[in-house]
Amino acid sequence: MRADRYAEAAAWLARQQTGARPLVASDEALPSGLLARSESGVLAGRLAAVDGCHGEVDHRDVFLLARAPQKELEAAFGRCRYLACDAGDLERIDELAGPRLARGHLENVALRVRTGFSPEGAEGFDGTDGEGLARLVRQSRNLAVRGMFLPLDPADDLCAQVRDAFSLVKKLRSDLPCMLHAFCLEGVLEPLAAGDPELLKAVRMVASLNDTSLYAHFFVS
Repeated sequence: MRADRYAEAAAWLARQQTGARPLVASDEALPSGLLARSESGVLAGRLAAVDGCHGEVDHRDVFLLARAPQKELEAAFGRCRYLACDAGDLERIDELAGPRLARGHLENVALRVRTGFSPEGAEGFDGTDGEGLARLVRQSRNLAVRGMFLPLDPADDLCAQVRDAFSLVKKLRSDLPCMLHAFCLEGVLEPLAAGDPELLKAVRMVASLNDTSLYAHFFVS
């Protein structure tokens, strides 16, 4: 989504007072003021986007893809959370974080998790195998899961997907186990901003449930 369209969608979402927050994906620094005004989260593909968040976005709401160049991953350490999409990503971040962490500390990361309703070809861990994912995370020495991204399919029934995705987030939080700071339902913001009343109702419902159970930042992108 272009920055101008994102700004419109984020402003619309704020007016609805849903309890959900917008999240934008970018490889570059975004226009000054856009992020702070909209209380956005950011999914950064490159270091430049992380740099552009300084002073505008809480570093816990900035996620850098673990497939970014190694030097950029190193330069971003401590200024964002890394988003891992597969076992190789977890291993890469585990090795990067180890020598940089204070004794007794862990590096907080997010996982992209595929669901039964994710678009074909979507990246991410298999969300239907919570026990397997838990084993994989436990193999790391330096990581703690604090966020989840779930890709949804705008071409299908998003209302049902939003509800089912939240149930999966709660299940995975228990399976891993982990304390979630944030979760993001991907593929939702643009259809939501188009004014779908049923989707708006579903998002509000999830936001309400989140406020009484997960207490996490709820993002839509």
